[in-house]
Amino acid sequence: CALRLATTTGRHVTVLDDGAASAPGTAVASRAAAGMLAPYGERLPNGDLLDLCVASRAIYADWVREVEELARSAPAEGARYLGPREGGLAPWEVGYRNAGGFVAPAFAGDAVSGWAPPAQSGAVWLDDLQVRELEPGLH
Repeated sequence: CALRLATTTGRHVTVLDDGAASAPGTAVASRAAAGMLAPYGERLPNGDLLDLCVASRAIYADWVREVEELARSAPAEGARYLGPREGGLAPWEVGYRNAGGFVAPAFAGDAVSGWAPPAQSGAVWLDDLQVRELEPGLH
């Protein structure tokens, strides 16, 4: 990634961004990979790809801390891209949180209903009450 290239080789890296769908003062590239890190939710078969996804998820929090620290200590040249944040976040905070989650079958008998996560995932089946406690908005 651009960050690793810049921090390990001393090279100057430019990330190009057309600004489409950006709020003033923000960049789309900064949100390009937002979303879930849920390798088991992808229902990947056991193997190299699943292992890579699980390993990537395991190191993501450390990577986020590194990015936040670099942004917090950015010189004026980079700090100008750090705008105000919602939700009480400091300008350099990305808002990453690891709160777990769950995967639900779409309907009885679909491919998801027969899928089981690998034993090493730590995943457990939840009953109706447990699901509603985690996600009260589900109907």
